[in-house]
Amino acid sequence: PSAHIVSNSVSALPKENPNWSQMTDWQGPLIKAYHMEAVNKMGIKVVSMDYKIMAYYGGKFQGKGQYLANLTMITDNVSVSWGYDLQATAELMDLVNTTDEENPVPGCTLQMKWRTDTLLQHREGTHSIFVKGDGTVAELK
Repeated sequence: PSAHIVSNSVSALPKENPNWSQMTDWQGPLIKAYHMEAVNKMGIKVVSMDYKIMAYYGGKFQGKGQYLANLTMITDNVSVSWGYDLQATAELMDLVNTTDEENPVPGCTLQMKWRTDTLLQHREGTHSIFVKGDGTVAELK
């Protein structure tokens, strides 16, 4: 069995690039947990992976905005049976401003892409999640 997992993180902060002490009202950490598993044709669980998104949110600069810091998706409790290979990548898509320029609330789509392979079979999937600077989390289906 083998597993290869890649993760990244991103922050959406003001364009003025303030010092950490100029940012106020941070909340969190925001933590949401998810699970994926693959079952073989005999109904046996052969791959299992827990993963979670984490971020600090709601940060303000000069009383405005709701920014994101250290938005990341990490794995935990990965199990891969003999003969299986798991490849998983946490991708962060482009940041967007969900409000206006004066009082920005950034948002970002995170995707957990996974694939399992054996000598006889290939399977893959994607789970997409959108996170906003106000702490809102939405699964994209």
